[in-house]
Formats: sequence, C-alpha cells, structure tokens
Amino acid sequence: MSERDVTEKDSDRCRDPAEHYKLDGEVYDYFVDPHPVQADFWRRLRTAAVRHFNIRNGMYIVDVGSGGGWFSRMLQSHHVNVLSVDLSFNNLKHIADENDSTGILSMANRLPFADETVDAVIASEVIEHLNNPGSAIKDFIRIVKPGGRVVITTPYKEDIKKHLCIHCNKLTPANAHLHSFDEEKLTQLFSRGGANEIYYRRIGNKAFLVSRLSYMLRWLPLSVWLLIDRILNLLIRKPAHIIIYGIKKRGER
Repeated sequence: MSERDVTEKDSDRCRDPAEHYKLDGEVYDYFVDPHPVQADFWRRLRTAAVRHFNIRNGMYIVDVGSGGGWFSRMLQSHHVNVLSVDLSFNNLKHIADENDSTGILSMANRLPFADETVDAVIASEVIEHLNNPGSAIKDFIRIVKPGGRVVITTPYKEDIKKHLCIHCNKLTPANAHLHSFDEEKLTQLFSRGGANEIYYRRIGNKAFLVSRLSYMLRWLPLSVWLLIDRILNLLIRKPAHIIIYGIKKRGER
C-alpha cells in the first residue's frame, strides 16, 4: 500500500465518526488504570452519577459509550443488568469477559432497543463527542420506561482547544470533544427529549483538583467530599464537570 493510499484512508476515517471510535478502541487501552489523582476523581464522578439511578434489584441499565466497563464493575454487587453499548468490539469483548455482561455494538443515537424497555441509561463523558447530542439524548429517553432515568456526565463549559489534523489538514478538537455544555443547554436538550424532571450538579472544582487537595482527601466518604466540592464551587466558580439526570414523562414518548 502506498503512502498516498494510507493518507487517503486515514482522511476517510477523519470524516467518519463511527470509524474513528472503532479505531480508538483498538489504539487506546481503556483498561489501564490512569494516574492515581485522575483515577480518584473519575471514581468520585462515576459513584456520584450512580447515586441518581434509584437502583433496585433486577433493573436494566444501558451504559452508552461503555469504554472500560467502569459501570459494569461498579454495579456488580447491586444485582442489576448492565447492557454495555460501544463502537469498539475489543472493549465490549473485554467487558464481557471480565464482568459476564452483555455487550452491544451500536451508535449512541441509534440504540437497538424498543421504546420504553429499560429502566435507566448512563452516558458518562460521551455526548461531547457526538455530532448531534440532542438526537442521542432523545433516543436515550425513548428507550427508558415512563418514570425511568437518563444520567449524563460531561465537561462543564469546556474551552475546547483545536489542532491541525495531519491527515485532512483541518482543525480538529482536542480529545475529540465537539461540544461544550452548561446546565441551560443540557436542560433544554433533556426537556425537548421528553424529560420533565431535570436535576443537575456541578462537580470537580478545578482548584480542588489541580491543587491535589481532592486526592489528599481521598479517604473521605463521598458525601463529605461532595460537600467540600460544592462549597469550593460556590467560592471559586470553576467546576470541571456536570452531572445531569432527567426522569421520563409518564404517558409520553
């Protein structure tokens, strides 16, 4: 294969989001533990997100963009059914082997579930990567039962940096983040998608994280950590992420 053929193939991948994330799952190892400071925050964020599920035995939870299968591991002891959705076959196989869970190869905005068939959907650090996040959120709400919950985490008011792609010679956002969100934008998307009760929490004060004070206090229970984080976000208004969840309207789709 010539250098020109490789360049053209890579350029095609630049234009195809599905192809990009399939390749991402082959290149990036989602199952290697990140730096301890970063790992501690992700643990806090995901644990706080799980709190909004209203967990009960036997419920079905769809994990969209399941990556390293963090929610499958976290929920193993809760007697729930986690359905992992990702574009990477490698990731899904690893999750299934590790957690004996169900893996589904699918795009985030075209989920292969019938209307009103699952109890909850989690999409953690996913919607900022999607071309049409509103369409995806609408699909998340479509598949949950009336009264079901959709929980999303995403960077908060992110200043997205762009770099020049060596393949297509176009500006491309760092970390493949296409959108920046705040509570107003997310609330609108949830409302349009069919959620009528919408709640959010800004989380991960940047000063708390950058100073490593958050990591030094890693022994604190989540409730105390969240209280400190909330106070800091009131004093220093620099939250890094937001958790938002919506409850589906009863009797509507």
